[in-house]
Amino acid sequence: MKRITVFLIFITFMSVNISCRSLDKENGSEPKVIGGESASELFSAVDILYVGSWTCSGTFIDPTHFLTAAHCLREDSGIDLTTDKIHVGNLREQAQRIAIHPNFGKGPRFDLDYDIAMVTFKEKPKRPFTKLSTMPARLDDRVTLVGFGRIVQDSQSGQSGQSFLEILGFSRKTYGNNRIIEFQGTKIFIGNKNPRPSFDAVLLGKGDSGGGWFDARGDLLAVSSAGTSTTSQAVLVTARAIAEFIAQEREGNVQEREGNAQVP
Repeated sequence: MKRITVFLIFITFMSVNISCRSLDKENGSEPKVIGGESASELFSAVDILYVGSWTCSGTFIDPTHFLTAAHCLREDSGIDLTTDKIHVGNLREQAQRIAIHPNFGKGPRFDLDYDIAMVTFKEKPKRPFTKLSTMPARLDDRVTLVGFGRIVQDSQSGQSGQSFLEILGFSRKTYGNNRIIEFQGTKIFIGNKNPRPSFDAVLLGKGDSGGGWFDARGDLLAVSSAGTSTTSQAVLVTARAIAEFIAQEREGNVQEREGNAQVP
């Protein structure tokens, strides 16, 4: 009976997708992209997001708009964080506006459907950004995951080390590749048949929430949501409900700016 109970507890734990937010003081306590390598400037549109005492990742899709995970901006109590607590990049630019997908749930969440949000920052003409994917995602397609966190890992043991820069408090962007194994609602999944992280099985870790998944062309395909030791999930930007949300928010912000410009 004891063995059966332990087994059921283990299965329950593995089936729950764990949030990938990271506390600042613990930033890098797990690999950001397990098995990843330093991204350097390959994905310059991906930036680090400071949300209160948390850190997440995200991607600029134009000089103003930044996509990230909704759960980064909403506490488990269901309260949305205010713009004064949301900053991006090394210069800690403050958010001007946040919009969380209206279908995203409140309170403790184990189903992270619609886990996407758009944050508006002051426009920077030379800010790096990426295009949204127009390619249909298919099973077994290779995707590239990008996010912020620790990047040093022992390929034999799967244990994480800590780089000199990370000891000093700096975060570095990393990336890695994996293949799509499932679609569910607005969500896309990658998986690892080997339960121990390795360099050929790239999954999400703390601090990766909101980071980008990129298609073969290098366009943004999905926004990182959560992961366990065997699977990771993201929200597809090509899903109809997500694409409409992004388009409406971008259009609404443009109209708002134009309206403000006409005020004497």
